[in-house]
Amino acid sequence: KGEYHESNIVLQSAKELSQQLYTISLSNKVEEVIINDNADKYYGDVYEISMLYFYSSLNSLLLYNQNGNRDDLFKARAEILAWDSFLTSVKDDRVGKTVYKKDLVLKLYGAKIHELIGTRDDEQIAKNLYQEALEVILKNYNTYPAFNHKYLSFKKDYAKLPSLKLDVLNKEYIDPTEHQKNLKTFIEKNIERLKQKKHSG
Repeated sequence: KGEYHESNIVLQSAKELSQQLYTISLSNKVEEVIINDNADKYYGDVYEISMLYFYSSLNSLLLYNQNGNRDDLFKARAEILAWDSFLTSVKDDRVGKTVYKKDLVLKLYGAKIHELIGTRDDEQIAKNLYQEALEVILKNYNTYPAFNHKYLSFKKDYAKLPSLKLDVLNKEYIDPTEHQKNLKTFIEKNIERLKQKKHSG
């Protein structure tokens, strides 16, 4: 409906509630499991809480597109930083467990927000985020059939892959799909564009 400000008020309440319940759940997890395996309360999965930050940032970006107020663009960036902080805290809380350790959407969307702000520092951050996105695709997304035709082999030997040379890894374990090729081309073009912009500026 275009009610971006009102939407952000609701999303902020949702974030505060989810953070409160998430903290309570972590502190009570051991006790609840001992008492009753079914006693754990629903507090939202990581990806659900994560998307609250994305939509809050997107609302601010849409407000900026609507009114041109750069304060809204800075709010969009603040949500990106808060989103990254949330995922870092989840990773720290769940060491050794499967979580959203690397989020490709965060890297790509975050890069675009920093690029829109356009300061020298933000453009450097954007370039770094695009480069990190390529690493995430290599290390994490080649386990998915949408990205890699050899995803089964990649998953099966995942533990030993870090010790392999990159050319061996690419030859033996990666056969990129068109989706991966197109995404990497998009990312590489953005990196090159930012490099050229830096040189010309």
